[in-house]
Amino acid sequence: MIVGVQAIPACFDAEQHRAGIPPEALDVHFQVYDTLLRHPVRTDSAGHRSVDFDVMQPGLLQSWDTSADGRTWSLQLRRSVISAAGNELTAHDVKWSWERAFALNSWSARIARACGVSSPDCVRVAQTYTVQFRLEAPHERFPAVLAAPFPAIHDLEFVRHECPVGDPWGDSWLRGHAAGFGPYTLDEVVGGEEAHLRANLHYVGGAAREKRVLLRAIPVARDRAEALLRGGVDIAADLPAAELACLKGQPAVSASHFPGSREIVLRTDPAFPPFDQPRVLDALAAAVPYEAVARDVFAGAVRPLRAEQDQRRARSLLREAGYGSGFRFSLSLPDDHPDLAAVAQAIQIDAIRLNLKVVVERLNPSLFARQKVARQLPAYLEERQLLTPLTSPAELEPLPRVKAIPVAQPHCWLAARANVDGFARRPDGRPRYFELRKL
Repeated sequence: MIVGVQAIPACFDAEQHRAGIPPEALDVHFQVYDTLLRHPVRTDSAGHRSVDFDVMQPGLLQSWDTSADGRTWSLQLRRSVISAAGNELTAHDVKWSWERAFALNSWSARIARACGVSSPDCVRVAQTYTVQFRLEAPHERFPAVLAAPFPAIHDLEFVRHECPVGDPWGDSWLRGHAAGFGPYTLDEVVGGEEAHLRANLHYVGGAAREKRVLLRAIPVARDRAEALLRGGVDIAADLPAAELACLKGQPAVSASHFPGSREIVLRTDPAFPPFDQPRVLDALAAAVPYEAVARDVFAGAVRPLRAEQDQRRARSLLREAGYGSGFRFSLSLPDDHPDLAAVAQAIQIDAIRLNLKVVVERLNPSLFARQKVARQLPAYLEERQLLTPLTSPAELEPLPRVKAIPVAQPHCWLAARANVDGFARRPDGRPRYFELRKL
């Protein structure tokens, strides 16, 4: 199976990304690492496969029990769970993986804290195949975090074999490799052009139908769409709304959308005046052309927002803040995201009526990411997704002082050849390749 992606990331290790995980790295993460518990996939009344988050089933676990006070969870691992490298899963793999997440202060550590695991000291090895979690207090979200793909459960023996003594968490090696118990392993990365996934034939859930998956970098969205139409790729990832509209109705292609957790947000940093004034932020929130963005950029394929444009209120708030004659500001965005460019243009044109001069600045994606983390951008647009439905954006936000105004909640899309079957809808909208097959 060939997947056309926008880029091959320099780092595939989701734990090492601080402000945002590239979608390609996230896709690989979902394929190569498995979870302790799982949510089953069911077919709904409309014939769509989707995840049932109300039910949990054993994954890498065989069974579990809880103490009477709800604070201690004893997890019995399955026996003979084998990684792609041929090593058996033990409680030491689980404990080290949680320790690594906290040591890197990664997304996984933030998810863990939000679900009752306050530190790596909560996790202990009871026996070779038994892990205990001792929580400071019972937490209703703790069981569900065991079904989340964060933190990744690593094959500790494989990591230690490949990594030098001076790299205790395997950061350097894991940037371009994987060490998981999932259905695939990251087999080879060819520069910035391709990444090869190979099926883990020992996978506890059975070998994936597609034994090899090739991620091929096709940077231009239109080229990815054309490759899909020609049959050069089986899936075209992360296509903008304009290209998806062109694919609809094509008999050889299936382009379907569904509500997920995508969100387009306008971020403003209070370190840069006038974004330090609450009235200015309220004015911007009132000035956003929500309906026009939903209609013109995403063709109405959006989840509803609890926000409406109110230019009269925006104008009044700007006067109260001392900016009745408006002001000028730069609105930054990565130059590889056409949807964000279209949203920026809609905001830019509409803001003229409030005497706001919006200068759209399109940056190289790497530069944009660095400047965002360093808080060098007064205002910018970004797309974000929840890594797990357990938490809110605020709980995982790596830059909490930078304010966020939700602008749109576009649907997730899958653009694939018509003969690709097995996709299951999840809030993150990302495919799990081990579920797919070509008919």
